[in-house]
Amino acid sequence: MAPSTAAVVHLAAESRDNHLTLRRVERQQQLVELLGATQQPVSSAALARQLGVGLRTVERDLARLRESGVPIESVPGPHGGSRLPRNAAPDPVPLTFEEIAAVIASLAALGPTATRSSASAIRALVRAISHPEQRVRGSSLRGRSETAGWPTRSTSEGWNDDDVATYVAFLRGVNLGPNNKISMPELRAMAEDLGFSDVATYINSGNLIISSTKKAATVEREISKGIKDTFGRQIDVTVRTPAQLKRILAENPYRNGNPSQVTVAFLTKLPPADAKQKVAGIARDYEPFSFAGQEVYVHYSQGIGRSKLAEKFSDIIGVSATVRNIRTIEKVVELC
Repeated sequence: MAPSTAAVVHLAAESRDNHLTLRRVERQQQLVELLGATQQPVSSAALARQLGVGLRTVERDLARLRESGVPIESVPGPHGGSRLPRNAAPDPVPLTFEEIAAVIASLAALGPTATRSSASAIRALVRAISHPEQRVRGSSLRGRSETAGWPTRSTSEGWNDDDVATYVAFLRGVNLGPNNKISMPELRAMAEDLGFSDVATYINSGNLIISSTKKAATVEREISKGIKDTFGRQIDVTVRTPAQLKRILAENPYRNGNPSQVTVAFLTKLPPADAKQKVAGIARDYEPFSFAGQEVYVHYSQGIGRSKLAEKFSDIIGVSATVRNIRTIEKVVELC
């Protein structure tokens, strides 16, 4: 008997929520370990740079950790910041029983694709299970933590168990030359100002990861408008979910190719009927391509640098196209 649509939606939402919890635990454990590695106070801006996330995300995490009982000191002044007390061991962050269950479920679902950063979540998980009297916080599905006063996701700003989704926004043509220069820390700050949470970026080519209760089309419009308002540049933005990116990777028709030479063009809408013919008119025999809905795969088997197809692709495809290679997509998925 096939599951009902409602059951499928519920399972998908539960899986997504578990994954968001895993990301948060990973990040907060890494934050504690960074503070434990130095005796000096570290500014929130420096922590944000090291973690590759937005400033507000770090400040929100620090507040949650303090409320959960982690003895993070706040040092005022121009050279101040956050630090752990001298001789304080950077123990894994406290977890509620619901968080333990969510981390286990998410790690099990990821299986061999679990990211390297998952090791930090695993350390917190093992410690919480091994020493529940020390590291497991009181929990409640409603309201605040019974022992630590830390709000659970149902009441925390930016967390909605029914609606929060992770998105990856790919910016077209930024930081490739003298034009369209956009700072990634400033891009993360812009995303947080727009109300998005769990903000992160990967390398300098404009790969933005966010969480939001809004639909993908709305996220796409708001980020594009935010870039225009903040940086004064009209940049095309294409949004995909981690699930869509995993499907794109799984359906890659050129898996034997060098992942740096196999690209995916993310289209903002379906291409016109003559797009394939136009691409075929320029592609060389050693540049096979494949259309798949709003994505186009190309295998530049002899490199991209001197390829006429790579140079003219965005002009001939007929719709806005943002291109990333398979290696970049894989790295972005790991961060999600």
